[in-house]
Amino acid sequence: MPLNILFMAIASIAIVIACSLVLILLLHQRSAPSRGISRATPTAAERHASQHMQCPRCRTMMRSGFTTAERGIAWCDGDKKIPGRISLAWYRGTLPNTQNHGLSLKLNTAWRCDQCSSVLIDFSSLNKSPEEKK
Repeated sequence: MPLNILFMAIASIAIVIACSLVLILLLHQRSAPSRGISRATPTAAERHASQHMQCPRCRTMMRSGFTTAERGIAWCDGDKKIPGRISLAWYRGTLPNTQNHGLSLKLNTAWRCDQCSSVLIDFSSLNKSPEEKK
């Protein structure tokens, strides 16, 4: 009887190790950049980097880039109370395409003005990071 228990324990450990190795390989393969693939069309990140934006406050040219807000950007009108970050009201008040709950990082395109410390965020869609797209 003890031999069966020992065999089952060893088999269980082997299965856990095998599953862990498969998971590590899948995650590594997903995060590794693809090599040797040429793209004829630019990625969203490349298109965004080439877009120029003038700051609406000081009229200087803004830097293009990306921003992320994992729990989302909550919008609150000026006459309303700001909801708590863990409340349901927070999630209802978040702007579309700003919540990032996935395993891979998703970003919103944005422009930053170093002159007057302003940021413009395009929340029309979430994008993969430039590193993930390569």
